Amino acid sequence: MKLAGAAAAEMPVLFCLSSGRLSYQQLVSRFGSQATSRLHNDFLQGINLVEEIGKEYDIGQCESGYLKLAHSEKWYDRLEKSADYLHQNFNYNVETINKQAFQNDYVCHQKIHGAIRYSNGFGIHPLKLVHAYAQKAQSLGIKIYTNSSVTQIQSDSNHRVTTHSGSVTADKLVMATNGYTPSKMASALQHKILPVLTSVIVTEPLTNVQREAANFKTRQVMMDTRELKYYYRLLPDNRILFGGRGAITGAHALDPKYANRLLHELKNSFHGLEKLNIDHNWHGWISVSLDQMPHIHKTKNNVYYATGYCGSGVSFTALAGKQLADLIVGKDINSPLSTELPHFPFAPFRRLGQRAYYQLGRLKDAIG
Repeated sequence: MKLAGAAAAEMPVLFCLSSGRLSYQQLVSRFGSQATSRLHNDFLQGINLVEEIGKEYDIGQCESGYLKLAHSEKWYDRLEKSADYLHQNFNYNVETINKQAFQNDYVCHQKIHGAIRYSNGFGIHPLKLVHAYAQKAQSLGIKIYTNSSVTQIQSDSNHRVTTHSGSVTADKLVMATNGYTPSKMASALQHKILPVLTSVIVTEPLTNVQREAANFKTRQVMMDTRELKYYYRLLPDNRILFGGRGAITGAHALDPKYANRLLHELKNSFHGLEKLNIDHNWHGWISVSLDQMPHIHKTKNNVYYATGYCGSGVSFTALAGKQLADLIVGKDINSPLSTELPHFPFAPFRRLGQRAYYQLGRLKDAIG
């Protein structure tokens, strides 16, 4: 993560969600009902694993609830049908909230047409979660080495991993770097992921007058249904975290237009926040796979990887870590996700494809 105006210890809450980028109808179409049922249980297990570590360590877990917001009337109808589908086919209850009820009971959002609520999503503090994982690992006798970025991987009968300060040789290699995997380094993930920048702003604390004007009554995590999504929530100190897409390339990541665009959208979404300013902002990479699904896989020469979380990595990584461990000790994880990542066609031109996708996304979002 690259931060501006904030120390790393102040990084606010990110999201632990119960669903990925694809709808359940799309999952059933791709994998079938039985495999999707397994995926559904895996999604919930991932959240439970994060909750379990939260019982042992402080991860900054906040109010439960993930609100998916319809940015058009057509999308509210889709969300209603999605909620019915989940109840009928997976015995999974999702609450439907119309526009008036949402504005009265959650927040007076000016640009949505209703919402659905998953009860088992929540916010966490990412640095606290990282520390919790580190403490858990160290309690099991694992040594953690920092400031040792990998510069080269050589694989034959064993794997030799070279860093700036030394090298390691092992018979099994785990790659768990997701969007931060070096694109030019030869590896099992080369040309198989698209690192995508996301930008986040955190405002100054809302005054009581501002909070009442916006009718902010919830600290639950929120994300809209746009193709180019925005996600946000009210933090424990009454700041608003607001995120969305960033620059196409890292060279332009710090351009202030991306933070300003987020602030503009925030002010247009809520009453009474016209004078609100940004206190902190940062950007970071997420990993997108060609099929928009995460993959947990073992290659023929004992490289193990988990990646492609498409922005839902807080819960998926907890699950993937457990399944990777099972693979390493020779267990069959029997998951629809246990397949090799597909290659991006014409991989050197992925950024051109991303630009075209963003243009199409803007058009789709404009027409609802």
